[in-house]
Amino acid sequence: MTYLRKLYAGLKLQINEAKSAVASALGRKFVGYALWVAKGREVKCKVAQKPL
Repeated sequence: MTYLRKLYAGLKLQINEAKSAVASALGRKFVGYALWVAKGREVKCKVAQKPL
């Protein structure tokens, strides 16, 4: 996250610390979508519940 703060500061962008994390997108909401691994190791996605 420290690296991203420095990189984005150079681009004059700010990171919303409350909504950002350095982690896998699986099992989290990501840009309004929920991602998970289904049977057969297939990655599935759907619109997250809150945006609906």
